[in-house]
Amino acid sequence: MFRFKEIIKKLEIFFKRIKLSQNLKEVIIMIKKSYLIFSMVILLIFSTSFLWASESTNCSEKSVTNVKESADTKIKPKKPIRLIEPTLFDTPAGKLKFGNNNRGGDVYFHKNGKIKQGWLAEPTEIDTPAGRLELYVISFWASGNIRSVVLDNQEVETSVGKLKSYVVSFYDGGGISSIVLDKQMVKTPIGELELKDNIEFYTNGSIKQVELSEPQAVDTSMGKVKLRDFVKFYKNGILKEGELAKPRVVNMPSRIIKLYYKVFYNEDGSIKW
Repeated sequence: MFRFKEIIKKLEIFFKRIKLSQNLKEVIIMIKKSYLIFSMVILLIFSTSFLWASESTNCSEKSVTNVKESADTKIKPKKPIRLIEPTLFDTPAGKLKFGNNNRGGDVYFHKNGKIKQGWLAEPTEIDTPAGRLELYVISFWASGNIRSVVLDNQEVETSVGKLKSYVVSFYDGGGISSIVLDKQMVKTPIGELELKDNIEFYTNGSIKQVELSEPQAVDTSMGKVKLRDFVKFYKNGILKEGELAKPRVVNMPSRIIKLYYKVFYNEDGSIKW
């Protein structure tokens, strides 16, 4: 826009020097008018864009809706709902009351309109793939199956026995995919180990990965090895990968190697390296 104005000024100077005819002066006047019209159009476009952006912001703010108490809330929005008081919702797990404002009063939904996640108004016992548990938070897959639950350090029945957990996650098909726990002894394919934080499971229930609370010695195909942090397993329970607590020399069929950080195994238990 500013470049166009400079061109007009230069044209005026040029035409004055060659003593313009009246017709050419009229041309300049028309060009000036065109510039003014062009400027007004640009201003109108920017103003419209600003108003549209403001309206969009207002709509976004309104999308977090306040919902009052209802005995049977059947609304299915695709954006979060902010509750002003505990409210009953129909969920795949039955009627549940959401809206503990002390811990977040928002209820979230999937794109298909099905409920996705929310804080429960109070601890509630619900049937889950891991048994009947008292929950504080629940989330669902888009299919309607329970995806995860937040507990108060309760015992949960798993494929490796009862474990005290804070969070349990499930596959869409129903099996436990992972649990979050404090330090505790857990039976693993390589012995009973003290674990912490997170245990992951395969769909068949076998352990996929664990986190050691501290370096621990385990029996492997190359003898006793001290591992730390994360340990992974194959679906059949064979050790897949481990982080070494310290470097180790290993006698291979064709050579001797020194492992510094990790050791990898084949599904038959032999070392990959």
